[in-house]
Parts: sequence; structure tokens; C-alpha cells
Amino acid sequence: MEVSEQQRLKTILANTRNIAVVGASNRPERASYQVMEYLKQQGYRVFPVNPQLAGAMILGETCVAGLEDLDHPVQLVNVFRRGGICCRHRQRSYRASGTVPVAAGRH
Repeated sequence: MEVSEQQRLKTILANTRNIAVVGASNRPERASYQVMEYLKQQGYRVFPVNPQLAGAMILGETCVAGLEDLDHPVQLVNVFRRGGICCRHRQRSYRASGTVPVAAGRH
């Protein structure tokens, strides 16, 4: 990663307090759970988003069905979904919070 890209990411993270995790899991072996746990340990507030787990508690936060259901603004959206589905979440993310996901993956 180039130095300018590293600096851009540092700036984004320095200005971020709330992060939505789309595709959040309540299973500790899943990458989305592990990333949420790490982010919380680093002091970020993390909001799980997964329609199949809506209402469930994940790492002390209530999971919501979609980004539009969040009660708090987020500065970053981390997407753990298959590539073909990520475009839809990118559009929803921007409409719901004015943010664009900067990370995506499959869990």
C-alpha cells in the first residue's frame, strides 16, 4: 500500500467513531464477528446490520435489519457480503447515511 493511501486510511479512521458492519454475525468464528470485536476493543462504536439477526444482541449492540434502521449516524460502513451483493449495499449505505463502504469481504 502506498504511503498516500495509508495516510488517507489513517485520516478516515481518525475521524470515525461509529461503524456499521453489514453482514454481521453472532458466531465468533466468523470474520465479521472478529472484526467487530477488534473495532470495539479499539474504541469504536460498532453497529451490527443483518436482517436475519435483527433484534439479536451481538457484542452488546442490538442488530438491525438494514442501514436505514440505525438510530445513530455512522462514518464508515464495513460490508461482509459476497461481491455481487456489495453494490446494493453501497447504494443503500450512501442513501441511509451519506457514507460509502470502504471495506468489503466474504464471511
